[in-house]
Amino acid sequence: MTFDLSDAGTLMRVDRAAPFELLVRSSPDWVIIVDNATGEWIYTNKDAGAVLTELSIEPKIHEWIAARLQDQEKVTDRVLNFRTHRGAQSFLVNMIPIEWMGRATTLAVFSAAGQAPDRQSLVEDALYKDWLTGAQSRYFGMLTIERLIRDNAGFVLCFIDIDDLKSVNDEYGHAVGDRCIIKIAETLKTFSSTAVVSRIGGDEFLIVDRDVSLAYAKKRLLVLLIGLRNYRDPEASCLSFSFSYGVVGRRRDDTGSATRLLSLADKEMYLNKKRAL
Repeated sequence: MTFDLSDAGTLMRVDRAAPFELLVRSSPDWVIIVDNATGEWIYTNKDAGAVLTELSIEPKIHEWIAARLQDQEKVTDRVLNFRTHRGAQSFLVNMIPIEWMGRATTLAVFSAAGQAPDRQSLVEDALYKDWLTGAQSRYFGMLTIERLIRDNAGFVLCFIDIDDLKSVNDEYGHAVGDRCIIKIAETLKTFSSTAVVSRIGGDEFLIVDRDVSLAYAKKRLLVLLIGLRNYRDPEASCLSFSFSYGVVGRRRDDTGSATRLLSLADKEMYLNKKRAL
């Protein structure tokens, strides 16, 4: 079971645990990943003893989370108060559906009283940002598309696939591969001042922009691609970074879904990639 806390109903995905753990390791919040089916705590960034003023609170938190999962209850900015012989302890709690390593889970964030800004920053970073490139996340990109369709807006959608990233990783190592991903992300972020650039996979990006034309988008991506091919990595100067792209436009009153638009852009990208071979 999962919650539906977003307009788009698109879940945040965590396919690699290490980047997420790095993100939350130093957070003042208590972050818990709970398996939706079993209620098992499969990840936490802090031991209960480091967070709770009294360990007798921990079973109560287990029970409280399990009850929310059982009832499929939406939890946003819920204040929980616990009393023990040592006094009271309060938390501001948010529960967010995520996919953790292929499992349907819930991210539970317990913020101490007075630390809501830190908690909000953590939640937003986890949901909306790609850990490696600083681009928007797949979740945010899909949410943007769904909202634009819901608002019946016209926009341009660009699907970008990095060329030969596996070969780069195999020949030069993942450090160079990561620099390739970062450099291409930096390049795509200059597409326009109004574009939403999101990383949706290891070597795939989306650009969504409602303020440019289809012709502009194609011309702009070509300019960015030419500039990128002239760039040389400082530790692999013989290597040229490159990407393939497909561009589609949505007009107002178009009845097509986000999935259809992505499919069209993806098909055009692969056609362009084959032409370049």
